Amino acid sequence: MKIFYRILAVLAVIGMAAGFMIFDSKNIAPKQWSVRRETLSSEKIGEQLDGVRILYFSDLKYGTFMDEKRLNALQEKISLLPFDAVIFGGDIFDENVRPENLTPLYTFFSSINAPLGKFAVMGDTDRSSEALAASAQEIYEKCDFEILNNSQALLHNRGSQAVLLVGLDNGLNGLPDPTAAYESVSPTSYVITVCHTPDSADSVKGELTDYFLSGHSLGGQSYHLFSYEYTPAMAVRYFRGKYELTDFTLDITSGTGTTGTDQRFLCSAEVVLYTLQHVKEETPVIPQETEPAETQPAETAEPAESESPAPSEENKKP
Repeated sequence: MKIFYRILAVLAVIGMAAGFMIFDSKNIAPKQWSVRRETLSSEKIGEQLDGVRILYFSDLKYGTFMDEKRLNALQEKISLLPFDAVIFGGDIFDENVRPENLTPLYTFFSSINAPLGKFAVMGDTDRSSEALAASAQEIYEKCDFEILNNSQALLHNRGSQAVLLVGLDNGLNGLPDPTAAYESVSPTSYVITVCHTPDSADSVKGELTDYFLSGHSLGGQSYHLFSYEYTPAMAVRYFRGKYELTDFTLDITSGTGTTGTDQRFLCSAEVVLYTLQHVKEETPVIPQETEPAETQPAETAEPAESESPAPSEENKKP
């Protein structure tokens, strides 16, 4: 009987743990955001930009589960972070949802204080209808966000040195144009590319960018054994996390909102804080040629006089 009760107790603990994880994934996790901190180091980042911090977040999915209350909580989270510039990775709205009242979105995006600039790219839901596209552009423009649509912008920090931001249109219902986006990019510039759809990274030549920011997939939103809750197109080859591609890193954020089901499990919603770091270029040390030292001929010692061995008895003459 003791063994039976022990088994029953273990099963009860497992059941309570499973129940809490389910409750957390549906009622707590979707309303919380972790802060992921990254450092971008390069010799191409000028000294004037050393220590500059860029806030990056994506996929609000406003209109279904991301409501005004949750948006205010995210606003409070962001306001506590120290950053100099901000980049939004697209998808203000949830799928085919156009809220009647856009005031909370105006308030949210306007509240973000970034003295070195505010930038954004268009996501696929931002272009899912003409009405949504018009609303997204209006929000960006009224809230002083510069839309990077196959275009470039320089990120300065009180000086002439800059990091180059390149924005690509999304690969689902947009018109990405890498040729226009990377026109006249200098190989000495540190380039951060922003594109909503991660699979678009394959359209970019490695020598054109140093870092590639993306979103769209929500990191799968919830992980269930060997499958994910959310697996959209154009996030198939590259789905979540970081990928070291030829000459640049692809970094996919898991986003801030939810879609389909309001659930997050083993895939936290997040905002990302990047810190730029200047790396001094190492000066190659050229060895100096030195003249060989004059060598003095070694003094040869005179051979010592050796004593002739005494004649043996056999060699003595009689």
